[in-house]
Amino acid sequence: MTSDSSHPAAGMVLGALPAERLATVAVCERDEVVAVVVQNDSVRYVVLVEWREKEWVVPSLINGTGRPATGPPRPATTQDPVTLPELTFTQSGWPAPDGDRPEFAWCAVTGGVARDAREVVLTSEVDEVCTAVRSDGFVLGVVKARWHIRPEVAVRTSAGHLVVDGRPS
Repeated sequence: MTSDSSHPAAGMVLGALPAERLATVAVCERDEVVAVVVQNDSVRYVVLVEWREKEWVVPSLINGTGRPATGPPRPATTQDPVTLPELTFTQSGWPAPDGDRPEFAWCAVTGGVARDAREVVLTSEVDEVCTAVRSDGFVLGVVKARWHIRPEVAVRTSAGHLVVDGRPS
């Protein structure tokens, strides 16, 4: 994950959104997909841009989610039950050749995690990825998963503990 908005997909996403003082917050590239997070004080867009037929393709429908004006302070440890519910999941996939929903799709996981979190591990039955946590607690990761199935989320703490779905393992 980077805060670098120079990736062509980031520019395409910014061009597809209404100009309301939006800024690129994070970009995460995996194989043939780039997750771009764009936000301002009131709205956040998480957009999955896929490499299709030798070009980056921005989805035709992009939805943003509201952001609270002030949120709760980041909990100190991943033992706090509010740690993982702050994460959001955005999934995108191309229809199957018969026009039906895809079997697999890319899933972006975004949000804030506890201050002691250092890494987030996203696991599905077909993919696994580890992503670092920014110093402000923001995390962005992309994993391939079955359509409409959320990946398992585990948080590795600075002490090396692994917390899965809010429970130490």
